[in-house]
Amino acid sequence: MLGDNKSWNERIIQQHLDTDGFLYMQPKIDGLRTLVSPECKPTSRSGKEHKHIALRKFLMDTPSMRGFDMELSTGHEYSEDSFRKSMSQARAAEGDKEITLFIYDFYGGRHFYDERLSMVRELVERLGEFRETENYHVRLVATPTWEVKSLDEIYQHEKRLLGENWEGGMLRRRNRFYKHGRSTTLG
Repeated sequence: MLGDNKSWNERIIQQHLDTDGFLYMQPKIDGLRTLVSPECKPTSRSGKEHKHIALRKFLMDTPSMRGFDMELSTGHEYSEDSFRKSMSQARAAEGDKEITLFIYDFYGGRHFYDERLSMVRELVERLGEFRETENYHVRLVATPTWEVKSLDEIYQHEKRLLGENWEGGMLRRRNRFYKHGRSTTLG
């Protein structure tokens, strides 16, 4: 999570902690990055449409998903081989109908992360955990999020997350706008 230049990253993260009081931490999910376009189409970070039919049908049936940013994982259990399974299944048009969407952000509009996190939680609460038709069986998960107030807490959470087969951890500042593309410790 903190990268190769650990001391440089720690210094910047400590500055963020000192300024903001806490950071949000979430598991880094090894799945297929999916943004939901205004037309309710699943796209990659670069805007390329995903072909996965079950996901496309679910999103067309669920227009309230517009503007959300998530990771798609096939099946309903996250494991150490979720990425491999997800990439082979999720990129195929006829991929697995049983998918999990780990929703972690909203990119529509200009909102600080505090508000966007509330939007994610409200969406999942409103839609429920499972949505099922003959075309798809979708599990919706508001990505687990913790407030961390020190580097020690960050490292404790990261160690636990790695032990639970997540890819690591992600940190977010509560008072920042959505950043398109990949984020860095500078944000």
